Amino acid sequence: MLMCWLCYTGSGVEKPIGEAVLQIDMLLGKERKINVRVIAVNDMKWQTSGMFRPFVEVTMVGPFLADKKRKFTTKSKNNSWTAKFNETFQFVLGKESPDCYELQATVKDYCFGRADRLVGVAVVQLRDMADRKSCVCWCPLGPRIQTDETGLTVMRILSQRPADEVAKEFVKLKSETRPAEEGR
Repeated sequence: MLMCWLCYTGSGVEKPIGEAVLQIDMLLGKERKINVRVIAVNDMKWQTSGMFRPFVEVTMVGPFLADKKRKFTTKSKNNSWTAKFNETFQFVLGKESPDCYELQATVKDYCFGRADRLVGVAVVQLRDMADRKSCVCWCPLGPRIQTDETGLTVMRILSQRPADEVAKEFVKLKSETRPAEEGR
């Protein structure tokens, strides 16, 4: 297994608000599969008046996933700004090259009776792992996904497709933002 700083290079996160530690294993046989182990989140910068219950959502984004499981969620941890998870999930890509996919890790604060709040988000481009079969990544978390003008145009187009569940899920995933009132 290779230890790498894969996520830090080109992450676009200037002032991280914590980090997610992920192990990514590529199984590139006849049917391509990606195993993702959520190891931990570290040094979360988050203020709350209640209990902090972090959990991690890992989502695979790419072509031909409409009929496949695209999102997994860890269990939440109680009042831990550095939480250990050690939970593994498997994504099935089919016969497609992993170069077309990205993995998004979103740390959220579980809130009973209201919407969970986004703490931070990181993205791993699987094409950056092309020469590795296994890698442990320290991924800096930012308050949102950085989007350029082309990305904004794509989001506007996809948001006009109300009957397309995958498009709605993608727009929601890419437009979530950490609440401004939360601490730094």
